Amino acid sequence: MVEVTIGDLRAAMDLGRAALDVRTSGDVTALLRRLRHLVQCDAAMVHQIQPQGITHWSDPGPPADAPHHRLVACDAVGDSVVHVSLWRRGAAFGERDHQLLNLARPFLASAVAIVGHGGTIDLTVSDTVELTGREAQVLSLITDGSTNKEVGLQLGISARTVQKHLEHIYEKLGTHRRTAAARWFSNQLAGR
Repeated sequence: MVEVTIGDLRAAMDLGRAALDVRTSGDVTALLRRLRHLVQCDAAMVHQIQPQGITHWSDPGPPADAPHHRLVACDAVGDSVVHVSLWRRGAAFGERDHQLLNLARPFLASAVAIVGHGGTIDLTVSDTVELTGREAQVLSLITDGSTNKEVGLQLGISARTVQKHLEHIYEKLGTHRRTAAARWFSNQLAGR
Protein backbone atom coordinates (compact mmCIF):
# COMPACT_ATOMS: atom_id res chain seq x y z
CA MET A 1 0.00 0.00 0.00
CA VAL A 2 1.37 3.40 -1.03
CA GLU A 3 0.94 6.12 1.56
CA VAL A 4 0.89 9.85 1.10
CA THR A 5 3.81 11.80 2.52
CA ILE A 6 3.85 14.66 5.02
CA GLY A 7 4.54 16.96 2.06
CA ASP A 8 1.42 15.61 0.32
CA LEU A 9 -0.65 16.26 3.44
CA ARG A 10 0.68 19.80 3.70
CA ALA A 11 -0.14 20.47 0.06
CA ALA A 12 -3.68 19.09 0.58
CA MET A 13 -4.07 21.33 3.66
CA ASP A 14 -2.89 24.33 1.61
CA LEU A 15 -5.51 23.48 -1.01
CA GLY A 16 -8.09 23.28 1.80
CA ARG A 17 -7.09 26.71 3.13
CA ALA A 18 -7.33 28.17 -0.37
CA ALA A 19 -10.79 26.60 -0.75
CA LEU A 20 -11.98 28.62 2.25
CA ASP A 21 -11.25 31.83 0.34
CA VAL A 22 -12.98 30.87 -2.92
CA ARG A 23 -15.47 33.49 -4.12
CA THR A 24 -15.28 33.46 -7.93
CA SER A 25 -14.96 31.10 -10.88
CA GLY A 26 -11.35 32.19 -11.22
CA ASP A 27 -10.73 30.97 -7.67
CA VAL A 28 -12.17 27.55 -8.58
CA THR A 29 -9.84 27.41 -11.59
CA ALA A 30 -6.92 28.28 -9.30
CA LEU A 31 -7.94 25.40 -7.00
CA LEU A 32 -7.95 23.06 -9.99
CA ARG A 33 -4.42 24.24 -10.80
CA ARG A 34 -3.39 23.39 -7.22
CA LEU A 35 -5.05 19.99 -7.54
CA ARG A 36 -3.17 19.35 -10.81
CA HIS A 37 0.08 20.14 -9.02
CA LEU A 38 -0.83 17.95 -6.02
CA VAL A 39 -1.76 14.90 -8.10
CA GLN A 40 0.75 15.70 -10.86
CA CYS A 41 -1.67 15.44 -13.77
CA ASP A 42 -2.02 17.23 -17.10
CA ALA A 43 -5.59 18.52 -16.80
CA ALA A 44 -8.41 18.84 -14.29
CA MET A 45 -12.12 19.49 -14.70
CA VAL A 46 -14.96 19.82 -12.23
CA HIS A 47 -18.70 19.77 -12.93
CA GLN A 48 -21.37 20.93 -10.52
CA ILE A 49 -24.56 19.08 -11.45
CA GLN A 50 -27.72 20.67 -10.06
CA PRO A 51 -31.41 20.39 -10.86
CA GLN A 52 -31.06 23.69 -12.82
CA GLY A 53 -28.21 22.48 -14.99
CA ILE A 54 -24.51 21.75 -15.14
CA THR A 55 -21.73 24.21 -14.36
CA HIS A 56 -18.15 23.35 -15.29
CA TRP A 57 -14.63 24.63 -14.75
CA SER A 58 -11.41 23.27 -16.20
CA ASP A 59 -7.67 23.84 -16.06
CA PRO A 60 -6.59 23.77 -18.85
CA GLY A 61 -9.19 21.31 -20.15
CA PRO A 62 -9.22 17.65 -21.10
CA PRO A 63 -6.46 16.58 -23.47
CA ALA A 64 -7.31 16.09 -27.12
CA ASP A 65 -7.11 12.69 -28.75
CA ALA A 66 -3.68 11.81 -27.30
CA PRO A 67 -3.61 8.64 -25.17
CA HIS A 68 -4.27 9.47 -21.54
CA HIS A 69 -5.47 8.04 -18.25
CA ARG A 70 -8.42 9.40 -16.31
CA LEU A 71 -9.22 9.53 -12.59
CA VAL A 72 -12.78 10.42 -11.53
CA ALA A 73 -14.50 11.08 -8.21
CA CYS A 74 -17.69 12.78 -7.08
CA ASP A 75 -19.46 14.08 -3.97
CA ALA A 76 -23.01 15.12 -3.18
CA VAL A 77 -23.09 18.63 -1.67
CA GLY A 78 -26.49 20.07 -0.81
CA ASP A 79 -28.69 19.80 -3.88
CA SER A 80 -25.77 19.29 -6.23
CA VAL A 81 -23.26 16.63 -7.21
CA VAL A 82 -19.66 17.72 -7.76
CA HIS A 83 -17.88 15.52 -10.33
CA VAL A 84 -14.06 15.80 -10.57
CA SER A 85 -12.04 14.42 -13.52
CA LEU A 86 -8.24 14.36 -13.79
CA TRP A 87 -6.22 13.38 -16.89
CA ARG A 88 -2.64 12.29 -17.25
CA ARG A 89 -0.54 11.22 -20.21
CA GLY A 90 2.04 8.53 -19.57
CA ALA A 91 1.86 6.67 -16.26
CA ALA A 92 -1.54 5.49 -15.06
CA PHE A 93 -3.02 6.86 -11.85
CA GLY A 94 -2.07 4.78 -8.82
CA GLU A 95 -3.30 4.36 -5.28
CA ARG A 96 -1.37 7.42 -4.07
CA ASP A 97 -3.19 9.53 -6.67
CA HIS A 98 -6.55 8.17 -5.50
CA GLN A 99 -5.64 8.99 -1.90
CA LEU A 100 -4.58 12.53 -2.81
CA LEU A 101 -7.78 13.13 -4.76
CA ASN A 102 -9.80 11.82 -1.81
CA LEU A 103 -7.99 14.27 0.49
CA ALA A 104 -8.62 17.25 -1.80
CA ARG A 105 -12.11 16.33 -3.04
CA PRO A 106 -14.19 17.62 -0.09
CA PHE A 107 -12.42 21.01 -0.22
CA LEU A 108 -12.98 21.33 -3.94
CA ALA A 109 -16.61 20.22 -3.64
CA SER A 110 -17.29 22.80 -0.90
CA ALA A 111 -15.62 25.57 -2.89
CA VAL A 112 -17.66 24.74 -5.99
CA ALA A 113 -20.85 24.74 -3.90
CA ILE A 114 -19.98 28.23 -2.60
CA VAL A 115 -19.39 29.68 -6.06
CA GLY A 116 -22.51 28.07 -7.52
CA HIS A 117 -23.24 29.04 -11.10
CA GLY A 118 -20.06 31.00 -11.72
CA GLY A 119 -19.03 28.71 -14.56
CA THR A 120 -20.83 27.91 -17.78
CA ILE A 121 -24.40 26.62 -17.51
CA ASP A 122 -25.38 23.74 -19.77
CA LEU A 123 -29.05 22.85 -19.53
CA THR A 124 -28.49 19.62 -21.44
CA VAL A 125 -25.61 17.18 -21.22
CA SER A 126 -25.46 16.74 -24.98
CA ASP A 127 -27.22 18.09 -28.05
CA THR A 128 -29.26 14.96 -28.60
CA VAL A 129 -30.11 13.75 -25.08
CA GLU A 130 -31.82 16.00 -22.57
CA LEU A 131 -31.47 14.80 -19.00
CA THR A 132 -33.18 16.54 -16.13
CA GLY A 133 -30.91 17.96 -13.45
CA ARG A 134 -31.85 15.14 -11.09
CA GLU A 135 -31.18 12.52 -13.77
CA ALA A 136 -27.74 14.05 -14.35
CA GLN A 137 -27.07 13.95 -10.59
CA VAL A 138 -28.09 10.28 -10.38
CA LEU A 139 -26.03 9.37 -13.43
CA SER A 140 -22.99 11.23 -12.09
CA LEU A 141 -23.07 9.25 -8.85
CA ILE A 142 -23.71 6.00 -10.71
CA THR A 143 -20.69 6.78 -12.90
CA ASP A 144 -18.63 7.02 -9.72
CA GLY A 145 -19.68 3.47 -8.81
CA SER A 146 -22.38 4.20 -6.23
CA THR A 147 -25.25 1.75 -5.74
CA ASN A 148 -28.88 2.87 -5.96
CA LYS A 149 -29.07 2.87 -2.17
CA GLU A 150 -25.89 4.97 -1.85
CA VAL A 151 -27.16 7.43 -4.48
CA GLY A 152 -30.47 7.69 -2.65
CA LEU A 153 -28.74 8.42 0.65
CA GLN A 154 -26.53 11.10 -0.93
CA LEU A 155 -29.44 12.81 -2.69
CA GLY A 156 -32.05 12.32 0.02
CA ILE A 157 -34.34 10.12 -2.11
CA SER A 158 -35.30 6.45 -1.98
CA ALA A 159 -33.44 3.71 -3.84
CA ARG A 160 -36.71 3.06 -5.73
CA THR A 161 -36.78 6.70 -6.92
CA VAL A 162 -33.16 6.31 -8.05
CA GLN A 163 -34.21 3.23 -10.03
CA LYS A 164 -37.05 5.19 -11.67
CA HIS A 165 -34.61 7.95 -12.67
CA LEU A 166 -32.32 5.28 -14.13
CA GLU A 167 -35.19 3.79 -16.12
CA HIS A 168 -35.89 7.22 -17.64
CA ILE A 169 -32.17 7.68 -18.38
CA TYR A 170 -31.95 4.25 -20.05
CA GLU A 171 -34.96 5.09 -22.20
CA LYS A 172 -33.45 8.42 -23.29
CA LEU A 173 -30.08 6.81 -24.07
CA GLY A 174 -31.55 3.73 -25.76
CA THR A 175 -29.78 1.28 -23.44
CA HIS A 176 -30.68 -1.09 -20.64
CA ARG A 177 -27.22 -1.27 -19.08
CA ARG A 178 -25.93 0.76 -16.17
CA THR A 179 -22.34 0.58 -17.43
CA ALA A 180 -23.30 1.87 -20.89
CA ALA A 181 -25.15 4.82 -19.34
CA ALA A 182 -22.23 5.57 -17.02
CA ARG A 183 -19.74 5.38 -19.91
CA TRP A 184 -21.91 7.69 -22.02
CA PHE A 185 -22.16 10.24 -19.21
CA SER A 186 -18.43 10.10 -18.48
CA ASN A 187 -17.68 10.69 -22.17
CA GLN A 188 -20.10 13.64 -22.26
CA LEU A 189 -18.38 15.28 -19.30
CA ALA A 190 -15.02 14.68 -20.95
CA GLY A 191 -16.26 16.48 -24.06
CA ARG A 192 -16.27 13.45 -26.35
